[in-house]
Amino acid sequence: MKVGAIIAAAGAGRRMKADRPKQFLSLEGIPILVLTLRKFDASPLIDYIVIASPRESVDEVREMVDEAELAKPVTTPCNFD
Repeated sequence: MKVGAIIAAAGAGRRMKADRPKQFLSLEGIPILVLTLRKFDASPLIDYIVIASPRESVDEVREMVDEAELAKPVTTPCNFD
């Protein structure tokens, strides 16, 4: 059986009063979304990753995924169109 992780990355970051969504903010120069993806990518329990993000962020998310050079397959919402 294959196990996937669904990462909810659709927040607007309003509670943080940030100028952009929280998942795109950086910690020590690395976007929070990339830090999250790396944790799931490193887990032996996870076979693939699905990122749920707003349609308008899909290009930015895909760029982050490409730059992160993850070993596991990652799907973004528009892949389902």
